[in-house]
Amino acid sequence: MKRDDIATAASIYADDAIIMPPNKPMVKGTEEIKAYYGMMPSSGTRFSKAAFTTLEVEGTDSAVFEIGQYTADYLWADGSTHADTGKYNTMWKLQPDGSWKIYADCWNSNKPLQTIQK
Repeated sequence: MKRDDIATAASIYADDAIIMPPNKPMVKGTEEIKAYYGMMPSSGTRFSKAAFTTLEVEGTDSAVFEIGQYTADYLWADGSTHADTGKYNTMWKLQPDGSWKIYADCWNSNKPLQTIQK
């Protein structure tokens, strides 16, 4: 993501994967996931730093869930920066070729949701 290589970022997802970004509808399949992740660089937003910490992993021979937390720094198109911390829950599935790919991915910020005041 730091290099704007959306195809590589999306390659860790199974063909039938689902992502559940915060405050947005579900995104299904690798083509829609590529389009979703492609919105960041096209808007001028970039990751300047990101770190993921796995807290728990459980599963079977063919499916595993991971619970963790993240920190991320973003650089907006106007040059301003934004730091975020949050948590995630990811389900990995064994693929027919023997690789592990993400089947379901959900994350959200620890920061309170900002509401629009009328």
